[in-house]
Order: sequence, then structure tokens, then C-alpha cells
Amino acid sequence: MIHNISNRDKVNKKLTQSDLDKIVILNTIRKSSLPLTRTKIAQITGIRLPRITHYVKNLICDGFIIEDIPQQKSNKEPRKNIPLKINGQKGFVIGIELHPDWISGVLVDLAGNLVKKTTKKPDLSKGTNYIIDMLIGTINEIGEGYILPEKKILKIGISDPGLVDIKKGISIFSTIIDGWENIPLGDIISEKFKIPVIIESAPRAKAWAEKCIGAGKDVNNLIFIEYGPGIGAGIIMDGKLFYGTQYTAGEFGHTYIKENRQPCTCGASGCLESLVSTAAIIKHVRSSIEEGTVSSVSELVDGDLNNITFEVILKAAKMKDKLCMNHLDEIGEYIGIGIANLVNLFNPEMIMFDNQLAQIDNFLITTIENIVKRRALSQATKSLKFEVSNIGTEKGALGVSVLVLDQIFKTADGWERSVCKNV
Repeated sequence: MIHNISNRDKVNKKLTQSDLDKIVILNTIRKSSLPLTRTKIAQITGIRLPRITHYVKNLICDGFIIEDIPQQKSNKEPRKNIPLKINGQKGFVIGIELHPDWISGVLVDLAGNLVKKTTKKPDLSKGTNYIIDMLIGTINEIGEGYILPEKKILKIGISDPGLVDIKKGISIFSTIIDGWENIPLGDIISEKFKIPVIIESAPRAKAWAEKCIGAGKDVNNLIFIEYGPGIGAGIIMDGKLFYGTQYTAGEFGHTYIKENRQPCTCGASGCLESLVSTAAIIKHVRSSIEEGTVSSVSELVDGDLNNITFEVILKAAKMKDKLCMNHLDEIGEYIGIGIANLVNLFNPEMIMFDNQLAQIDNFLITTIENIVKRRALSQATKSLKFEVSNIGTEKGALGVSVLVLDQIFKTADGWERSVCKNV
């Protein structure tokens, strides 16, 4: 099932055709890389120029649009020829990503410009309430001066590392954060700040970031591969996020690859995530050393195997440690097999790799590409592109902030009275 993100909140039934035309005008301006004139908007939308002029006047009065008059131009320029753009200062949204290794936050204005960002290191061992408090603290920090008294924050979006119910705003279950289960996160944050909140899965939020502001900007069929303590996929088909009936589409890490002795945290066995996620690799290396395998990892952690991190394993692999090199080879092999299956199923235009995956080894992405091309149907890989994300750790936060803006502009949710009052 493919959902347009705007379907998450139903459009206000009281919106008239005039109101909907205003929303079309706003989105036309917003989606353009350059300011648009009234005449150009009429050409693009098919709405008659006199109506465009009327609606634009209302939207300028409401503060959602501003005229972009170059200093060298005369202020006597005909109105229809004056470029228009979204007034970013009219409102802001906050995007937050909860990740096992960081909590990132961004403040984005109504025009889509990044205003502020922050990143924090969480201690997941402190439990659910601590994590929620950290999320609240990050929102307070990133929204300082914008939440109260101005109340300019229109909406908050949170990128969650597990399964989510996007309708109810519930974090259902995470295989990589202990105890993060059935958390009514949307209600908790909304009640705290008195601001509407949406919850989205991290792979989907990141895929949307790539689609809207990253290397996948002109791509309508894209699969983003998230790699870290968990493994996931954000799937975009025909320019829209693919959710599935119960919003579980993209659980790439829980597709079957091969049997292994350690069950996955989801309860099954043979899952990709249980084989080659960073958390799984750490477990495998630790178990092998405990069973007598000689490895330079022991020296790097001074004999305390509880201090093994993925970074330690990477360092050992660079020292030609056979155990670690073998496990890194498995990452390329098994992820390549998994992506080949995705390519045969969805026939995407582009596979976008998480930059964390690319940082493991210079040749890992090439290895994965070769395996995909060898195992997937040749017709499916004929024009397939492989790219590595160039967006940093704020990718999930940026992606969910764009989703929030999409929702606001497509439904007038949160400010329809202000937009429509002058019809």
C-alpha cells in the first residue's frame, strides 16, 4: 500500500475550493527552486491570473508569502512580474531523531531553511523515562525562543528507530533500544508542548530526506538502506513513501538470509540484522574470542571484552585481524544478497546507502554493488544507480521535518484559519 504523506491527517472538510487553490499556490511556490511571479504561477497551476492575484494578496496579508524585489529593480515593477517566495519567518517546525548513538534536533523554517541544529549522546541504559526526558530537553534547546511566548512552532516530527503507528503516534517496538515498546510518544510530546506531533520510522524519514534534499531529489523510485545497530530500508515508490497495511514496510533487517545460532531480537532466526548489524558483529566477535579465537581485539580493549565497540573492530580489521576482516566481508556479502532481493521485488531507480555503511571500508559499497548486479535480474539492474548519502547525522531529523512541512502545506493543518480568513 502506498500512502501519500498528506493522508495521515484528513483534509479539513470545511475547506472550500478557494482554500484549496491557496494551498496549491503555496505548494507551487514552495517546490520551486526560484521565486515565482504571479504570471508564472498561473501558467503552472492553470488558475486564472485574476484569482491568483486575489489569493496572493490574501496570503501576503496573512504573512505566508513575501515579494522578492531585487534592490536594483524599480518598485514600480508590475505586480504580476514581481517574484514571490514563502516567508520562512511565519512559522517553524522541529525535527528530532532518536538513534541508539545520538539524538539530533533541527529547527526548520516554513520555507525549508535549516535554522538551528544540535546533537546529543544518549545513555540508553538509563531507560525509557530518561530517553523521553532527553527528547524533551532537545526540543526545548532547539526551540528556545520559538516555542513560547511567540508560539511559532507549528509542528514537531520525531524519527523513531523502531516500528511505529503513524496514525496514533505510538512507538510500537524497537529491536535496538531495550524497553522501547508501546510508547505513546506523540501524545507525551504533544501534551508537554501543546504542539501537534507526528512520529515516523527512521528509515522512511531518512529516505524522504534523500528524496527531497539529497542525492535522490529527482528520483521517484528509491530505496534507502540504513545501517548501524539495526538495519532498515526506506522505500519510495512513484514519488511516495511506501508504508504497507500496518506501516511495517521496510523492515529489511528482518528478512531471512541464512540460519545462525544467535536468534534475532525480533524472535526469529536468520535475520539480516542478527548477522551483520554493528550490534551483531560486536556479539559475534566477542563470542568468538570467548571461545578461544585469537584476535588483536583483546589487546585493543585490554582484555575487557565488554569494551568491544564497532570502532574497535574496524581498527583491528585495518591491522589485518583475520576474525574482524572475515566479519566485515560478511557485511558486504549478506547486505548485497538482501539488496538484490529488494531490487527484484521493487525495481528501484536508485539504492541510497547510509554513509555509516560507506565508512566501514572503501571497497564495501563496490562489493555490495557487484553482488547485487550478480544476483539480481539483469533487466532490473540495467539502469540502477548506487549512491552514498552525503547528509550527516541530522538526516532523520531533517527528513521528518520535511514530512511535517509537507503535511502542513498539503492540508493547511495547524494554520488553515489563518490562511483562509480573507477569502
